Amino acid sequence: AIGLSGYAVQLRGRVSTLETRLREAVLRADNGDRQLADARGRAIEAQSKLAVLAAPDLARIDLAGQPVAPRAVARAFWSRSHGLVFTASNLPAPPPGRTYQLWVLAAGATGPVPISAGLMKPDANGLINAIFNTPPDLPQPVAMAVTLEPEGGVPSPTGDKYLVGLAN
Repeated sequence: AIGLSGYAVQLRGRVSTLETRLREAVLRADNGDRQLADARGRAIEAQSKLAVLAAPDLARIDLAGQPVAPRAVARAFWSRSHGLVFTASNLPAPPPGRTYQLWVLAAGATGPVPISAGLMKPDANGLINAIFNTPPDLPQPVAMAVTLEPEGGVPSPTGDKYLVGLAN
């Protein structure tokens, strides 16, 4: 009985060690799966950006900082067939509850018509590097602008313009 008790204790210790090793292996596998999913996501994003930049219908719009952000600069690359790549630098961090919204301005009968391309937040250095899927029926832009809007965005611009650029 003493021998069997000792053997049972030894087996419990081995099982406990194996369970610990199994948990660690599962955590490593989960971490590897997350890293693989992240890498796939980055690869898909890079492919999408490359498709826009290599598109034969590519249009480039340079945006300049406005009085609220005079050092800010941006560039938009738009392709009707592939979407919109947008990069910006030197944008100030938006205050809590606010976000930047990118507007495509299309020609209208009474003046430019703003169409939201999407929402963006700069990183800690004031940089934005984003891609937006735009509808294929999006009118040819005459300009683009970035405004500061409430979190979640708005249907038409209400906030200060931080960046503005005319299409060539």
